[in-house]
Amino acid sequence: MITNIGKNILAKYLVGQTPSYASHIAVGCGTKPLVADNTVTMPDYSDKSSLEFEMFRVPIISRGFVDEGGVSKVVLTAELPTQERYEITEVGIFSAASNPDAGSFDSKTVYSFSELEAWKYSSQGTAIPSIYEPLDDRVVKIIGATIAARTPSGSTLTYTTDAEHGLSIGTEISISGISPVVFNLSKVSVATVPTPTSFTVVSTTSLTGTFVSSGYLINDVDTNIINQVYPVFQTNADNKIFTNSNRVSRYERCRFLNNIFAISGNNANISINSSGNLIAETGSNFIQLSNASVDFSKNSPTDELRLAFSVVNKVGASPTLPKSARVIIEFSSTGSFKTGKWAIFEAVVDDTNNNFATNRYFVVKKQLQQLEKSPEFSWAEVKNVRVYASVMKDNSGVPTSDFYVCLDGLRLENVTSNNSVYGLTGYSVIKTPEAKTIIKSANTTNYIEFRFGLDVL
Repeated sequence: MITNIGKNILAKYLVGQTPSYASHIAVGCGTKPLVADNTVTMPDYSDKSSLEFEMFRVPIISRGFVDEGGVSKVVLTAELPTQERYEITEVGIFSAASNPDAGSFDSKTVYSFSELEAWKYSSQGTAIPSIYEPLDDRVVKIIGATIAARTPSGSTLTYTTDAEHGLSIGTEISISGISPVVFNLSKVSVATVPTPTSFTVVSTTSLTGTFVSSGYLINDVDTNIINQVYPVFQTNADNKIFTNSNRVSRYERCRFLNNIFAISGNNANISINSSGNLIAETGSNFIQLSNASVDFSKNSPTDELRLAFSVVNKVGASPTLPKSARVIIEFSSTGSFKTGKWAIFEAVVDDTNNNFATNRYFVVKKQLQQLEKSPEFSWAEVKNVRVYASVMKDNSGVPTSDFYVCLDGLRLENVTSNNSVYGLTGYSVIKTPEAKTIIKSANTTNYIEFRFGLDVL
């Protein structure tokens, strides 16, 4: 669909007042795909000025014409990035790669919630584990191991974990990633459980070795239950558990790149005060980015922050639905909630305005002027960024571990820097024939086309 902005740009292009009406294709993930019934009328997107959640832009590399069903169409083609994984629901045509009038305060991805951004868990700065095995496997980090009772016929190995492993005698596990490799065993049974954070196994051969570096134990199961001991962990969007039909039908999977920060729904206790603002109660945990540099001081107060996230069932087949999910992003000059100078982005999704049975992926928008701020707050003084998340399944206000909040991305959208020859020329929501998202897999070559229909009035 050609937008109203696009009509003005096309008019200027036709009379030679601008060099281009379409130079880049933008790809986004912010909308739910349209229903499978193609007879449904396309919504009116003519007032669109940006994608719901733009992931990237790529230059148009070819232009042409086709006849499609008796309609002549301009075909614009671009190549998608090869290395990354994306899950696409929307595309747009822009007249340029960026808004030249906006400069350094133009639209951009603020955080993609990836390992490269050095997020830590809680005020102790604990590393956030990365779990790329199927999430219904129980994965626990091993921080120590010893070999004892060595005999010609076998050895007893004792392992220590950094969290309660939840194992019982007879449970079959595998151990990998430890140095030296002598401690790595496949499909062995737990012999004893001396403490909640230790266990022993018996090898069938005599072993020797001294523990050097950590690895993981894996209890390999297939239950469609996210069975992790860590309250916060990183994982991949194409993790096998997200291919389960229950989860696919609810759009639980994150879409931007292949990184997810999964936060247990009871990791924080977030209440709503009498003014309607979110409060992270004492004892709430969070993820934190220290020594952060976030400066939106040159942006208009009406420019927007957009948070993309999903709400995921711990038990995939459970019919239980969340009541609400709450997320706080605090930009602060200190390391404590609402101390020093701070600004707070609040995101709330609930069952009043959302059908959690059919959609769990959300983009929440807030203008910069809508953020709650302390007196004399300054973006230039931000040093820490903290994210709190919680999920409720009833009206008690008590957070539950039955769900996870999975962070996908935080974006700044400059919606106020007007430029008469720059903007969103065309926009469309896209889907598969089954009305699902379109997945661009990692390390694959893909092209995308945008077609404009032509007519004479």
